[in-house]
Amino acid sequence: MGNRFCRICGEHKPLTLEHIPPRSTGNDHVVVVHRGDEAVMHSLFDMEVRDDDGYRQSHGMTFKTLCEDCNEYLGANYVETFKGLYLDFAHESGDILDGLDRDRNESETDGVERYCEFDLGEGFRPLAFVKQVVSNFCATTAPGSMLDCKDFLLDRGNISLPARYRLHMAVLPKLDGESVFSGWMRVLFDDGTFCDMAFIRMPPFGFVLYDTESSTYLPDRAGDITPMSRMGWDETGKITLVLPTVTGRNASRPYLWGRYQNAV
Repeated sequence: MGNRFCRICGEHKPLTLEHIPPRSTGNDHVVVVHRGDEAVMHSLFDMEVRDDDGYRQSHGMTFKTLCEDCNEYLGANYVETFKGLYLDFAHESGDILDGLDRDRNESETDGVERYCEFDLGEGFRPLAFVKQVVSNFCATTAPGSMLDCKDFLLDRGNISLPARYRLHMAVLPKLDGESVFSGWMRVLFDDGTFCDMAFIRMPPFGFVLYDTESSTYLPDRAGDITPMSRMGWDETGKITLVLPTVTGRNASRPYLWGRYQNAV
């Protein structure tokens, strides 16, 4: 029972199911959930994951890590903004996504990333979108590891995302299997430096969260959406997102998302 506390507010309460992505985006089908180590090994190194290593769970991909109060607050304030962008992008960017799917099997495009631009509607709330994404990381990382996000998430007008976080976003092709959530992991580089990061892969989007305080090296990557966390709640003017598109094997290597910045 020691870990039966909400990963946002930190209080010991009965936990409820959190859908990631939100159920209203279509996350309501039967899925297979694997152990975290199996999912990460499959994602990073294309290692086979056996069906008997997981368990079946109906009604979409869910995590029982948030209390009802926090879950309801997220749903009332942030989910609609995330849902709108998620569904609009999937609907209006079919040519981009189809191109990424083709590139996955073409060796000459492996590792080559470009930009895509997407215009957001007048009513889009950047702050709400970032808060929903950050809450997803809270729900899927180790218990207690992101309790410093409590004030940021439970006050919709708060624009003080803790300084140790840097959030990146990319556009991904459709991938085999379901969404993948890594939890915190340490990526080692050849020179002995490392960065601590977590990722969420839910095509057509992928998100990487860096812990800047515990890392000895931070990769220079495109797709940094951290500045959106500092936009006021009522700042809803027209915005254009410029995001790296991930092709080839890099789609399964989140530590490389945004590595190449060849604008087209």
